[in-house]
Amino acid sequence: MKSYDAPPYESETLQSFNLPNFGIIQCKLNDDFVKYLWEIIDIAKQNGVPNPYEGGNENLKGLPVSLKLHDKDNYFLKILPDYVTKYKDSFGETFWTDNEGKVETEFRLNDVWVNFQKENQFNAAHTHAGIYSFVIWLKCPAPSTFQFTYPTTIGGLNHLSYSTDSSYENMMVFFPAQLLHQVYPFYESDEVRVSVAGNIGVFKK
Repeated sequence: MKSYDAPPYESETLQSFNLPNFGIIQCKLNDDFVKYLWEIIDIAKQNGVPNPYEGGNENLKGLPVSLKLHDKDNYFLKILPDYVTKYKDSFGETFWTDNEGKVETEFRLNDVWVNFQKENQFNAAHTHAGIYSFVIWLKCPAPSTFQFTYPTTIGGLNHLSYSTDSSYENMMVFFPAQLLHQVYPFYESDEVRVSVAGNIGVFKK
């Protein structure tokens, strides 16, 4: 009589695999770039040009105030290609093109803006235009949750949350523009939370 207590396979042949998906990259920014960000934020405050797609639209209540930034020294253009290359090396292309190399393309900064979030304000789940996006936390006076939401392989939803307290100041997160994300309110602080965000697109050279 045979025993069926042992599994019907050789143990060394049993393997598990993660299905591929697109991820995110993050890093702390150096002091020179952070200083430059505060410099162009001061200029944006003087110019007062709203970003209508975020909190610059007065009809969208509860959103942080959002102003357009001008990359006056093309600093973003100097550093962003490294992030694009790192992302593609880590996760592959997030977009498809059928030009078969017939048209030369390059990645460029679509737009960049600064958000000033006060207590109880939030930014509901949304995506961005372009191929890649980024967010940089510059001032986090109280913990506030920044959350990514993405589908599982069986149709559910996964969440990746950052509790962005002061330890996240001067950190950048780089991600696919179509990755759903949102910002929750913070409480018990009268200070303003400051973040910078932007989009990167692909253009014909």
